[in-house]
Amino acid sequence: MHRLDKDTSGLVLIAKLPQVQYLLANRKGSKKFQRDYLAICEGTPSPQTGSITAPIARALPSIILRKVADEGQRACTHYETIESRNGLSLIRLRLETGRTHQIRVHMSHIGCPLAGDELYGGQRERIGRQALHAYRLQFLHPLTREAINVTAPLPQDMKNLLQQEEFSKFPF
Repeated sequence: MHRLDKDTSGLVLIAKLPQVQYLLANRKGSKKFQRDYLAICEGTPSPQTGSITAPIARALPSIILRKVADEGQRACTHYETIESRNGLSLIRLRLETGRTHQIRVHMSHIGCPLAGDELYGGQRERIGRQALHAYRLQFLHPLTREAINVTAPLPQDMKNLLQQEEFSKFPF
């Protein structure tokens, strides 16, 4: 139903049958599930809670790189700073749209690239990949309509970074 960027850890929702995939997407193509992420970014977002609504487009001639651009597709990322220490911030993010590299582009756009994300301005001194983890998926079961809430614990490399920098508010 969606994908994760290379080196992003966490949960992915997969529909094994076309009928189920159809039921999890509405007629306009927007998904009927909610994705929540945890990230460690460089700097402190200002304001500490907010929404980033900058459109995203390809950064041509690259086939990989994306950028904020007026001609881009609508993109909206909601964020909340959990804690900031030693030049890093632990943030919770919720996607309203799902553009390629959306969180990475948006956080870089507001001056807070993800730790380890060299593609969008982050540094690899503290962690060897972008510090981004898809930790929660929420959706209604397509047949029973039961509310499903699945979480995945923070991976060890991100835990290690938070412990090393003496963060006190661990989400797990």
